[in-house]
Amino acid sequence: MLCCFTLLSPLLAMRALHNFYRRFRSKAALDSLINASESKIPNLILYNYPSFSGAFSALSSHLCHSRLNIPFLILPFSSVEPLRVEDLILEGLETCYLLDFIGPSGFAVQLSQLIPRVEVFDHRKSTLAKVPKKEDCPDNLILHIDTERSSATAVYDYFSKKVADAKPSEGEVVRLLNQEDGDRVSMVIKYIEDHDLRRWALPDTKAFNIGLREERSKLNCVTNPYVFDQLLEISANNMIARGSLHISSRKDAAKKLLGKALKVRLGRGFYGECLGIRADGNSDLSNEIGEELSVKSAAAGLRPIGAVVYMQRGNLKMCLRSVDSATDTSEIAKAYGGGGSRGSSSFIIRMDETLDPESSFAQEKVELGILVELKIQISLAEFVTEITELVPTATSDGHPQWSLFFVVVVMVMTTTTTALDQWHKDKMMTSDQHEKLASPIFEPQSDQYWPTTGLEGLVIGPIGLDLGQVEHGR
Repeated sequence: MLCCFTLLSPLLAMRALHNFYRRFRSKAALDSLINASESKIPNLILYNYPSFSGAFSALSSHLCHSRLNIPFLILPFSSVEPLRVEDLILEGLETCYLLDFIGPSGFAVQLSQLIPRVEVFDHRKSTLAKVPKKEDCPDNLILHIDTERSSATAVYDYFSKKVADAKPSEGEVVRLLNQEDGDRVSMVIKYIEDHDLRRWALPDTKAFNIGLREERSKLNCVTNPYVFDQLLEISANNMIARGSLHISSRKDAAKKLLGKALKVRLGRGFYGECLGIRADGNSDLSNEIGEELSVKSAAAGLRPIGAVVYMQRGNLKMCLRSVDSATDTSEIAKAYGGGGSRGSSSFIIRMDETLDPESSFAQEKVELGILVELKIQISLAEFVTEITELVPTATSDGHPQWSLFFVVVVMVMTTTTTALDQWHKDKMMTSDQHEKLASPIFEPQSDQYWPTTGLEGLVIGPIGLDLGQVEHGR
């Protein structure tokens, strides 16, 4: 039986496996492929989803085939649950376009063995590693791999030329788009290319991309049959206006938190000093807060870096941002096991390492001056909630266990008194004496550790609960 199976042609063998793989594919997409096979559709267009470059490439191909009245089928290709070669065995299929992707290793070559013509468009440098060697590349596999042009640009130019080269009907000149629509779509594609190639040369590219990302949920042509009409209506100016409004609102929200900025000694000062802030509950604003702190830090004569710290899944995360192109924040993040780019990086401080200063990794961080220096601020309301949760509602005889509650309260009052005494002693120390201590990573910008309004927070150190100095800045 096995021998008989191996003697089958590759086409028949893959057809035998077709039904097996169907259950892993989208039913709507597979139904479209079956209908296309029954109708002998000659052109299949697959576009990278959910990429805007892929979507606008699909728009260009859609316009071209529609203008020239050529039957076609367009489907999104997702790496999450990708279509396989077995799904694409269609009767009458002549050409398959892969727009803004080349597929898994060997995917394009396998397609070219079953389809008369396969054309691939991509701009990613990572694609170069998947490109087959010249001797292994079939003649019917045409590769348009250009790392200097976005796929959206290359595909738009390709199908525009294809339409322009077509013979006009009854003297009518056929164009991909009229002048107004063409100018609008071309500008959008230029902004997409500016982002895809990481050039950032056009004005307000960041605002454009922020405004555009709200359209991402509409890019699936299977679930959204109106996607190409919607893409045609997108205007670069509208996207920039939407993104600018979003950026402005987030900057305003971030600025409200800057009053609590503290001075941060990075690596016990080895990497200099900058401004930082605890942003628990506002981690979604970490980028905006960090950039604003970077400007404020530079104005204060510190390194142009903004440090944003918050709890993430039980650990501490520190995000470093800088708007100064000459500053590399990633060198700091890498020293603590993190990474990122020059202007945006981060690293994680695990709480089990913080609570176990004897661990080897913890000792490495102690030497760099972060672990022992780190302090976690918890609001008094949260602490009271935690205390009350420790007290059971009633004992076995129905009476509350108030004794446990009073014990905890006494412990808190005692520790608070000790902390206040230590604070008064610290105030009497000289600056030289302070330098001999493990200087905290967060140093208040003001001397007001304990506001006259009362206790505002608790501090947990690496060796347990410590009602120490509450970092408070203006």
